[in-house]
Amino acid sequence: MTTPLKRRFCYNSTIVHYYEPTCHSPFTFGHAAPRRLVGRRNSSDESALGLLCPEATNVTLKAGWTHDTAILHIRNLVRILTYNPWDDETDHCIGLVWSAGGATNLFYYLADCCKPFADSFTYYVNGSPCNGILEFGQEPDEIRPSVFHVELRLADGETVLDRMWVVVYSPNTATRYAKWLSDNTSLAWTTNLPPVFSSIALVTNGTAVAPNGVVSYERWGKPSNSSTLLHHNAKYGMRSENVGEHGHQATYDENGCVITGTVAAGTADFKHPLSLVFPAWTVVREDHYRHDVIPYLRAMILDGNPCLYNNRYAPTNLNRPMLYQGAHLDDYLMLRPPIPTGMTER
Repeated sequence: MTTPLKRRFCYNSTIVHYYEPTCHSPFTFGHAAPRRLVGRRNSSDESALGLLCPEATNVTLKAGWTHDTAILHIRNLVRILTYNPWDDETDHCIGLVWSAGGATNLFYYLADCCKPFADSFTYYVNGSPCNGILEFGQEPDEIRPSVFHVELRLADGETVLDRMWVVVYSPNTATRYAKWLSDNTSLAWTTNLPPVFSSIALVTNGTAVAPNGVVSYERWGKPSNSSTLLHHNAKYGMRSENVGEHGHQATYDENGCVITGTVAAGTADFKHPLSLVFPAWTVVREDHYRHDVIPYLRAMILDGNPCLYNNRYAPTNLNRPMLYQGAHLDDYLMLRPPIPTGMTER
């Protein structure tokens, strides 16, 4: 990403300098961009930020949404480029529960240093001007939320300062996910699942092969390329044999190394999605989506990810990459662990 550009606008005859874009970092467990601090010319704050302001400048700020994680989530997953600026340049998201006549005031999400200059900004929701009050509208489906892309712009309506996603979900999303959590506390069913291979072999063109180079190996099927955003940036995947009604999936990175954490990881499946022995597709797949996939989608939504599935009855992909893994997805991975019975070398 390029270095943020310093620009300026006038506020009550005061020249105010700001930086944009505000936060475009490929990994966001921390931000390389300076914090949004107000620094006056020749002050210690300004010196600490390394800002060189012209004589006419008496306020410097970084215009955009708050970085207070108690208010707004900040991207903490690897950025997957789609070449759509709404996806690639939006680093904030929030999930809000729907209520009849509900709305949220976008002023609330501004960085504190921007609030005194609120009249110099305007808001755009899904590409259209907004008066600052985002109305929730009709109640969404419980696994298909209402998704709003919000841009903070200068009052001219042209210059975009920052972007965020607002995801409004049905109360049923939270209620049903909470019930799933309470119903799935036991992991006894995972104890007989086969250990995952710590790595897989890759041939020269990047195609994955089984650990011993043949079609299958012991209790695992043949690895294949992974092209689903449900596993974020995983490049390859393998599925185990059935162990009763249960199964396991392992995912691997571009180097063939197993992924052991984050939403990119494969997970234990309470219901195996298919049989490696006989084609019991319909019942097994439906059970897998109900017990394993739909709860995952609920967790993704509750964490504020603006992602929609491609098929309600057999979701296999998302319309955009996730950007944030929070408490709900963390809880999911505790109950559908990526490495329930350890690893073995290939």
